[in-house]
Amino acid sequence: MRSVLLSVCVWLLTLGSAQAVVVDDLYEVGVVVPDRTPAARMDALPLAMQQVIGRVSGKVIDPGFSADEISRVYLEGFGYQSLDDGEQGLELNARFRRTQINEWLASQQLPVWGDHRPQVLVWLGVVTDSGRIALDEVSAAEHHADDAFESYGLPVVFPVGDLEDSLALPVGRLFGMFRSDIKTASERYDTPAVVAARVMPFADYWRVDGYLTYGNDSVSISERADTPEQGADVLAAAVAAYFSGRFGVVANLDAVPGDAQTMSVAGVADYSDYQQLLRLVGSVSGVSDVTVTAVQDDVLTLAVSLKADWQQVLANIVLDRRIRKDADTGELIWNP
Repeated sequence: MRSVLLSVCVWLLTLGSAQAVVVDDLYEVGVVVPDRTPAARMDALPLAMQQVIGRVSGKVIDPGFSADEISRVYLEGFGYQSLDDGEQGLELNARFRRTQINEWLASQQLPVWGDHRPQVLVWLGVVTDSGRIALDEVSAAEHHADDAFESYGLPVVFPVGDLEDSLALPVGRLFGMFRSDIKTASERYDTPAVVAARVMPFADYWRVDGYLTYGNDSVSISERADTPEQGADVLAAAVAAYFSGRFGVVANLDAVPGDAQTMSVAGVADYSDYQQLLRLVGSVSGVSDVTVTAVQDDVLTLAVSLKADWQQVLANIVLDRRIRKDADTGELIWNP
């Protein structure tokens, strides 16, 4: 059994303020259907499953399953609700089985991206018929930009768009990608990740240029789209691909049963803390089993059996807000 103390200071420092929010509806999606008939529902299931796979893996993949197989193996339940945006029709709310979806992704060597995800502030400039604008929390909904990020389960924040935002980051400065201004304007939102991008016409297509910052990472984004609306889609896909690549857990099909890592966490004060920590570690993708190997004062030592890379698993564990790193010692401390 290999022993890795969770106070691996150098590696943990690269996570920066890597706390996350919980996205609790990753395995549920809505698809527009014409009516409540079984035929309409079955027609919608392949698209619904494709959307769920996108939310869980961060990748758009058509698994190629028939509606009948999806209904029998992967669908947990469904319901209907009327569309709330003024359109006629219904939305099928399809809930999928977490275990079956994750097992299929693992069998395909595709990432399973957990429900603890860093919140992302999005500064998005778009050229419209009336000129250049910066999308705020209202116009983002009007341009369906928020839907683009929601389709990947990305917890995003768009700027309020008030006077403070306008003074801190004028539209021209956003389109010029002035990083110092973007950084200053972002401070009021206090999100661990920031995306800044512009969608502009170029020849016979639209360019999507910008960057993403997270911790010590700064990643350039350069994509192309057929329409400005599609620009938000390709931007969301690029952001999802980054976080899926960083935090998505890919199963190790060659993992040896019993192969485990030892981890120690301080601050486990009572039985409630004990249970919560075990549930947290056991719920992370790539963990097959968790057992307690030692308890000394308030330090709980666990043996974590793995079916994925330890660094991927550890990255997801420390995303949880209930675990913090001591600034002086680098020790991980339970802080519910």
